[in-house]
Amino acid sequence: MNANTPTLAPELKAPRIYNQQDTPWYFGAHLNQARHNLFLALNELTIKIGGNPIENDDQLQSAKALTILNAASPNPNELAKAMEYYDKNFPFLFYMQYRYETDQERDERIFSRQKNRRSAPVQHAYGSAARYFEILNTLIVYLNKARNHCNHYTYSPLTIKKDLVYLLNDVFDVNVRLIKSRFNLEEAQLDHLKRYNGIDRKTKKPKSNYRFWYSFTATGNTENISEAGLAFFTCLFLPKGEAYLFLKKLSGFKRAETPEYKATLEVFTSNMLRVPRERLESDNSPQAVFLDMCNELARCPAELFELLEEEKQELFITNRLEDEDNTDSSGDGPETKMIRKSDRFLYFAQRYLDITKGLPQMRFGVDLGMYFYSIYPKTLAGVDEMRQLTKHLIGYGRLEDFDTDKRPAAFAALYGQKEDPFAPYIRETTPHYHTDGKNIPIYIGSSSCEWPEIGTTDVKGKSYPRKLNKNNTLLPYAILSAKEMPALMLYHLLRKEKNKGDDVQKVIVTHINNVRRFFKAVLNGSERPVDQSPLPKPDGDALKQRSDKEYCRRYELLLQQLDRYALHPSYIPEKLANYLLGIAPSDWKEKAERRLNEMKATAADLVERMELREKDDIKPGKPGFRKVKVGKLAQLIVEDMMLMQPVLKDENDQPVPDSKANGLAYRLLQSHLAFYGVHRDNITELFSSCKLTGGTNPHPFLHRINVNELSGIIEFYKAYFNEKIDYLNTCLKNKRYDEYHFLKINAQPDDIADLLKTYLQTEGPSHSPFNLPRGFFHRATVNWLMLHGTESNKKFLADHPDTNTVHLTKHLFEQQDTAQAFYHWKRHYHLFSGDVPLYLNLEERKQETERTMKIVNRLREELDDMEDLAAEAQDTFYHEIKRLRSLDDIIRHTERKYGASFPAVYEIEWRVSDYYMHKDATRLVTAAIEGQIKDNKHYLNSYKFFIENEKYLRLIEAQDMLLFMAVKDLLKEKIGDISLTETQDKESGTFLLSNISPQNVENNKNLLNQRPAGGIHINLDFFEINENGSFRKSENGKVKVGTATIIDKHLKIKNAGNFRKLLKDRRINNICFYFKPDAGHFTINRMVLENEFRAYDKQRLKVLEVVAAFEEKLYLNSNKEEKATFLNNKGVAEHKLYLKHYFGKFTDDNENLQRNLLAIRNAFAHNQFPLIHDDTFALSANEWRMIHEQYQPSAQGSHQGYGIIEKISLYGINGYQSLIDKISGHV
Repeated sequence: MNANTPTLAPELKAPRIYNQQDTPWYFGAHLNQARHNLFLALNELTIKIGGNPIENDDQLQSAKALTILNAASPNPNELAKAMEYYDKNFPFLFYMQYRYETDQERDERIFSRQKNRRSAPVQHAYGSAARYFEILNTLIVYLNKARNHCNHYTYSPLTIKKDLVYLLNDVFDVNVRLIKSRFNLEEAQLDHLKRYNGIDRKTKKPKSNYRFWYSFTATGNTENISEAGLAFFTCLFLPKGEAYLFLKKLSGFKRAETPEYKATLEVFTSNMLRVPRERLESDNSPQAVFLDMCNELARCPAELFELLEEEKQELFITNRLEDEDNTDSSGDGPETKMIRKSDRFLYFAQRYLDITKGLPQMRFGVDLGMYFYSIYPKTLAGVDEMRQLTKHLIGYGRLEDFDTDKRPAAFAALYGQKEDPFAPYIRETTPHYHTDGKNIPIYIGSSSCEWPEIGTTDVKGKSYPRKLNKNNTLLPYAILSAKEMPALMLYHLLRKEKNKGDDVQKVIVTHINNVRRFFKAVLNGSERPVDQSPLPKPDGDALKQRSDKEYCRRYELLLQQLDRYALHPSYIPEKLANYLLGIAPSDWKEKAERRLNEMKATAADLVERMELREKDDIKPGKPGFRKVKVGKLAQLIVEDMMLMQPVLKDENDQPVPDSKANGLAYRLLQSHLAFYGVHRDNITELFSSCKLTGGTNPHPFLHRINVNELSGIIEFYKAYFNEKIDYLNTCLKNKRYDEYHFLKINAQPDDIADLLKTYLQTEGPSHSPFNLPRGFFHRATVNWLMLHGTESNKKFLADHPDTNTVHLTKHLFEQQDTAQAFYHWKRHYHLFSGDVPLYLNLEERKQETERTMKIVNRLREELDDMEDLAAEAQDTFYHEIKRLRSLDDIIRHTERKYGASFPAVYEIEWRVSDYYMHKDATRLVTAAIEGQIKDNKHYLNSYKFFIENEKYLRLIEAQDMLLFMAVKDLLKEKIGDISLTETQDKESGTFLLSNISPQNVENNKNLLNQRPAGGIHINLDFFEINENGSFRKSENGKVKVGTATIIDKHLKIKNAGNFRKLLKDRRINNICFYFKPDAGHFTINRMVLENEFRAYDKQRLKVLEVVAAFEEKLYLNSNKEEKATFLNNKGVAEHKLYLKHYFGKFTDDNENLQRNLLAIRNAFAHNQFPLIHDDTFALSANEWRMIHEQYQPSAQGSHQGYGIIEKISLYGINGYQSLIDKISGHV
């Protein structure tokens, strides 16, 4: 039989609604995919923690990712990595173990009281490795059971244990609370999703809700799983999109037009497994960046989205960015929010400058990954560890300069998996701009890219085998603050438009040369302080109001002195400016005392916040619930330990190497503390091994903590910082400030000559990159406008001498255009609202701010007095009222003493008992006072949030204006494939940022409604596949077969996101094997490919249905001995054994047909594109080229794919149908 067999299988009428009883194979198909997703996730984690990946889905329980959770002596670092991965990618695990942990802790506390032992505090807000192991094993066992049950013919119902039902219920209930909060739903809208409805008055237990639709056990038999239960269990391991489509074909999930129905789908598809995606090669083409920049402008910042009215928010929520002209979108699928989850302006600005070659000899730092150059075993505190010496590799160039195919041979050899565990290697990383969120390293003086040093030297007589060569270490020329990028972009765009003035690079180099000239002049004495007599530094108010005449006089002289070098006081270090102004150094003892008090307040705040978190009994899924991240707690503690421990110094007062914990010990400390309960018996020894206790430079107070008395990290966390508070109090009392190394205060003022020499060091390993000052490019922009700007702009600057980059950008941009409409929509802040949300426009917000400022100023002045009064009330109120005999007297005393400061006491409901009247009254009064203080602090925090959020949104709005200016410049330059049609190009000047809208309106002045002239295209590599359907890998990674070009000539710019989404589809790799190349390459039409995948979704169900029919027919026509041959050595049915039995009994062995049918069935079962190596199914170059030429959006046949999957499906259906006919005796 071959692909051209003329006999057609009867049309299989796939039902629109599937169910567990009649079509179990539908569940089986998705359970297959679920198990494979779990396989991918466990393998990814296994590789991350240094294990060997498992080879197929049957080995889930043997993966190191799982076994490490229950190992007798797990590697602490590996266990920490595993738990971090599970918490991030298996969110349901935490919610499943949460109730178990809280119930267990409650029982332990009761047992503790019975035994008269100290009760352990509640510490349930983080995951337990042992419990995760139990839960994962339970899930895997049931996943295998359900998958085998639904995939192969059986006549018995699918049972489920109560323990698993409870676990699923816990996640389900968390999701209900989460969705209620996320979508602001009313209780009535969730009634069908809540299993309980209030508390029964008699039994005091939760009362069952008869309206609940989704019980996870079958009606009448709680030992069997219900269809809803099996659906929810399956969705745990499916990506949201796949889970959504799976549910839409089940009863009870079809509709999604109302909040109630949407809530149902969201509850079933939230907190699920985050399936690893095969990393796409970065597309650094100019067109890809241009499209990304355009679509960023249509998205609403998350900080703004949450403030908008509901009907405005809905404009950003859609199934697609827009239904494309050539798609038959049914509306099925999860909703997508067009919001920005992060600020990407910095990335876009750097890419724009690189693409346009705006910085000819200036390059940004590019992160090339971590270099593990020396690896060797080491034992610390009884723990065998693999120590790794690493170097963070930073190159300088454009991103495309560091593509995989451009790596130097020495670099290329270090990437990929190595058989030798001690061989140096570079961890595979997608090259990306290097920034810590604050600073950008730049390199000046190269027209190409600069690769970092990776050379090493073998070391003899040392514990480590090799060291990194540092003589040629690549260091940045200068450091630019990330906050300076908007100002840099504004300067660059203005200068480029007029083609006047110095470019960015020249401005930077000229400035650095000017600074160095000035530093040399100060160093050689030709520039001196403006006044030699010491002057106390004025306070902040005096500086703002310029009330200190002597300081102002000196400052004017300093301005004149610096103006000769084109500098400003803000451009030089503060210490140097103070020296030149003659300002006396501040008293270091006062500074030390102030810092000690600040450290004590910080420690007290950490303890207080943790105690408040413990008191809050908030269920998971509710807005106030906060999960404790043990890794973060451990990191905070270890960082503080390193700070507080003194450094051992030699006779020359120089630090002794290795006198404190190294990187390995640091990681061990962090991982041991994170899993305190597991490692408690080893922690004391580890402190000693890490030189924190004992020795000659011990930690000052760590020895006072009894590790064995503490049950977990939260207890240790509180004990540590409480001990720190006591220690700092002792320091404040003893006042030996010069001995407190952790203050990092130099008792002697810095020598100005040494400071200047450091800044002037420009070469060698001690080279100090030049820090460009904040406000530098804003001042450069102002100077440029005063020289080359219009008269109106010069007048604006004269009228607004203190303007900043944000306001200046808006002023310049709004002369011709405005920002997107959503920046002008009304916003809701809790600060201005009562019980009813109040949405205000800009003018209304300004009016409310003026009114609120008076309240805020009053509360700030009163808050300290209120807290003092509250503390006094707690100490003395009970004794004050103890002599009073009636409640009326107590009320009068309370209102007279506290009414003026705490109006809340007037609203107290005086419910007191006669016997405990004074204690009850004290409790009510202190609660009212504390409640009002808490409300006042909340009001002040709300005001702070309002001010900071409005400031941030103004920045984002200005950045959007700059981004749009960059987009239009890219169109003007026509770089690469960034171009519009001739007609569009003529109208490009009319494209406005104000026309970019989330509403689906055809507006020709909206740039996002245009189509690139040559279409949108992306090159995509495809790779060899092994027999398990995974990528075949060599030592250098995946084995590349070729490159496909995917193109769409009809796609609008605003729909480019659909293109990127398609590229994440795992089926693309296999379909590439069916295209015969033309002159070494081939092209795939994006919409035809999408149509092919839509056809795949339909054909998949048809094939799987006939596969199920074949298994049923064969099973029912087999005797007991024959049925046993369908099972493998583990007693599990396998489809290949069904086929093997059939071909051995009913026909001569047809190896080709048997192999192809199995490949088709397995691919469809795992939601992959079948890969059949047969030219019958392939497309010649003429065939795929003809399909491309004939394709037109919205035309007859525009929903047709390549026809590959129909051929494969027909082959499979006909093949299985012939087997069925043979069994039935029809042939």
